Amino acid sequence: MRLNPTISDILVGIPAGLLIVMGTALFSTLLGKVTGLDFSNTWAGLLILAFTAFIAGLIAGLARHGRGPATALAAGFTASIFLLALWLAARPGEIYNRLLFGLPGMLIAILCCVPGGIVGARRRMPS
Repeated sequence: MRLNPTISDILVGIPAGLLIVMGTALFSTLLGKVTGLDFSNTWAGLLILAFTAFIAGLIAGLARHGRGPATALAAGFTASIFLLALWLAARPGEIYNRLLFGLPGMLIAILCCVPGGIVGARRRMPS
């Protein structure tokens, strides 16, 4: 298992990181509409982010057998960079999930994506 990302891992990790952020936003919105609950300042946003990051890492591990964990690491870092950019772009007084778009969200994006890549690389069927 190699965790040092190459250029190809980073190039695949960029859309995967965007998939993590967009999947989290879409899944949070869908759950909010279905349940009627507000996820704007709760820990549920971190759980949704962790689930989405794990699934994206799992897909990366399944798609890139030998390089899956490194691709998942690149995807987690890319997602954390997107979350950092959204956090820095927020204006004072705006309502957003400070846990999700802060340091905890950035760490969760990285820490949950890599195990997904490892599990996906180990679960891949031999070709």
